[in-house]
Amino acid sequence: MPLTRQECKENMSTRNKNANGQGTIFFRERDQRWVVQVTDPLTGKRVTRTSRVQKESKQILREMLNRIDAGKPAVDVTKTVEQFTEAWLKGQAGKRRAPTTVNEYGGRLRRYVTPVIGHKRMDRITPNDVEDLLDLVVAQGLSKGTVKAVKNALSAMFSDAKKARLIAKNPVQDAEMPFMQSKAPKEYPTTQEVQELLKLAASVEGDQARELGRILLMCAHTGARIGEILATKWKDVDLVKQRWNLVSTITRDDEGRGELGSRTKTGEARQVQLTPPLVEALKIQRDYVAYVKSMSGNWGEEDFVFPTSIGTFKNINNVYKILRTSFPDWAHTFHDLRHWFVSTGFQSGASAVQIARLVGHKDVRTTTDIYGHILDEGKDQIVTAVQQALEN
Repeated sequence: MPLTRQECKENMSTRNKNANGQGTIFFRERDQRWVVQVTDPLTGKRVTRTSRVQKESKQILREMLNRIDAGKPAVDVTKTVEQFTEAWLKGQAGKRRAPTTVNEYGGRLRRYVTPVIGHKRMDRITPNDVEDLLDLVVAQGLSKGTVKAVKNALSAMFSDAKKARLIAKNPVQDAEMPFMQSKAPKEYPTTQEVQELLKLAASVEGDQARELGRILLMCAHTGARIGEILATKWKDVDLVKQRWNLVSTITRDDEGRGELGSRTKTGEARQVQLTPPLVEALKIQRDYVAYVKSMSGNWGEEDFVFPTSIGTFKNINNVYKILRTSFPDWAHTFHDLRHWFVSTGFQSGASAVQIARLVGHKDVRTTTDIYGHILDEGKDQIVTAVQQALEN
């Protein structure tokens, strides 16, 4: 029932009494609602909530003030997970992360998260909701690595929402990973297999296949990611000093199309030493690019070391297709050569810190987490060495 004029005046007096940092409650006649307003000291913004019942509005005000006293935001964000995901990917997600990481997060969130909990409000997601979501991801037959990647993407989003004082807690942090049966370890190429591949690549017929051989050689000799190699420009390479300034990478968007990033995956450039065989291969590649340029009627002066027939950067998917066509017996990927590079480094006695710097891992824990099984393989040798040292 609408309030009388006298009741409205009383309500306005209530509004004045509750000012001075204690929040405000007043009746809004046009929609017959009680309005609760508080200035959130964490954001400096005025927060408004409404109710049709005066008693409930007072309870809302008490809850908001209690949250402020506890150092929390006055209210949690009311956007749905899907709404917040899209806004986050377009804004905050890319401020402290490389484009390739944001693209990976976007793919995981849109593929696995929003179809399941996208309709739920951010402030109502619980650790149980996250665990149920991860169980559904497992039910799709995906690997433990993929499940963990989905959780990491979701946690990153909620973490940013918490930093922005939009929610009080990150529910993903309290969610446990589901139990998963361990799968047989992936088989990676041996040194002999890598040697045979590179020997075959050097003698294979066809300009396209031979150029791919030079890409494979660069993968094996530097441990670089395929996206980093395809993004390399001649201005980044010094064949005299045998150095490569690795400054960017090719990423994929949500639809799998290639994008030239302005930085590396970790956001940090690194200098890579070029081996003599790789320098010779790049000299051949330089001559080959000059030939391709002379034959092109529509060349784009973009300076890529491994360009397309018109001078633009190569699409990663297309390069993979050439790999399968040119070397059908090679059962591995470009990234497997990176794994072989790291394995060889560990076997040589290099430390995890040295290897992390070589392959562009920002945190040495990334190196030990991904390649920890290589370290495990050497445990028996360490125990034997210790035993022999103590016995001598």
